[in-house]
Amino acid sequence: MEQRYLTVSALNNYLKAKLDQDVHLQKIFLQGEISNLKLHSSGHYYFTLKDEKSRINAVMFSSYVQKLKIRLENGMKVLIVGSISVYVAAGNFQLYVYHVEPDGIGNLYIQFEQLKKKLYNEGLFEDTHKKRIPLYPQEIGIITAYPSAALEDILRTLHNRFPLVKVKLFPTLVQGESAYQNIIRCLKQADSLGLDVLILARGGGSLEDLWNFNNEELVRTIYHCQTPIISGVGHEVDTTLTDYVADLRAATPTAAATAAVPDLNELLMQNDATMDYLQTLMMHQLENTKTKLAHLSQHPCLKEPQRMITKQQEKLGMHTLFLKQQMSLVLKHYRYQLSQLDQKIVPMTQQFIQKQYYTIEQQTQQMQYALVQKMNTEKQHFGQLLEQLQLLSPLNILKRGYAIVETNGHVVDSVLQVKPHDEIAIRLSDGTIKATVKE
Repeated sequence: MEQRYLTVSALNNYLKAKLDQDVHLQKIFLQGEISNLKLHSSGHYYFTLKDEKSRINAVMFSSYVQKLKIRLENGMKVLIVGSISVYVAAGNFQLYVYHVEPDGIGNLYIQFEQLKKKLYNEGLFEDTHKKRIPLYPQEIGIITAYPSAALEDILRTLHNRFPLVKVKLFPTLVQGESAYQNIIRCLKQADSLGLDVLILARGGGSLEDLWNFNNEELVRTIYHCQTPIISGVGHEVDTTLTDYVADLRAATPTAAATAAVPDLNELLMQNDATMDYLQTLMMHQLENTKTKLAHLSQHPCLKEPQRMITKQQEKLGMHTLFLKQQMSLVLKHYRYQLSQLDQKIVPMTQQFIQKQYYTIEQQTQQMQYALVQKMNTEKQHFGQLLEQLQLLSPLNILKRGYAIVETNGHVVDSVLQVKPHDEIAIRLSDGTIKATVKE
């Protein structure tokens, strides 16, 4: 019986069909560790799933990658849902992944850390973007559940500390799958009203209970709000992404209310202390002024003003007379100096002009002589260069009987460059000859 030989492609297709028909391999659940992870430009994930003793190649196509709520990383322990088939082109069997979940550590915690890192790298948590909380707000907005213990704590704290402040409530859901959407609507509404500060709050709870406050869209909404925002979500041990992006993070809703307003009683006490200080300071100033006034009232200028004026007038007259005498002496001196200068300046000026004229004439003659010498030297040097150039000129070489052979615009320096019937040009000193190669 004659043997039939299969092609490699036929064998791989046969194996693929066998695996694809096995219902046990169409949806399998695997546990392992990711290694050799690569994200292709097409959006596909390629990686190896391994355990202590074995490994398998895996691929997750972009349509499934887009549904992932976590970012895959090398070394991550995962739970995978997928199917097994053969990659015909390489003859390898591999795992086609549909769904991935982290194994060993909470899924929500991984999402929290990955989103926190992403937003941090984008600069949403930087202090340079945070707005200052006003010292004396007139109107505060509160975004929280109604009714709730957190709201009661906030209102009680605001009333006890600063009852002058006006409060506007924006009731919202704080728990549930889409509660973050309700929070976002309240934030945008409150931000449009021009309030002095907003408090975003809710009581404590598990990571799942507080998960709406880790929503990326909510975090970005807080980042773009124009109104300063205080985040008072959970208890002291709870931390959400809204705490990082808010302008001020408070450990509890009560702490958020405390940070939002000053203590009126403390302000009144400070005001009383300041008033006492100012009164004491004014009394000291008055006493010092009275003492100075009493001292000045005994001064001779105030007791006998006319006598002081007469004395000063006498001093002024003496100084005026002295100045007139000094001015007269100075004028006489300068008149004498000018007369002496007139006798000397005319002959000195004529001598100076004649000396400068002679100097200029000598310098002109020297420059003319130097210029003639320089021109003669350059002419001689140019003639030497011209002779050297003529000696090196290829035209002079052609005059001695040599020729330049060219074909197709290129110089021929070897017989190997032409063949019979080629057109060549023979360049001589007085012209060019066109010729055809015979042999």
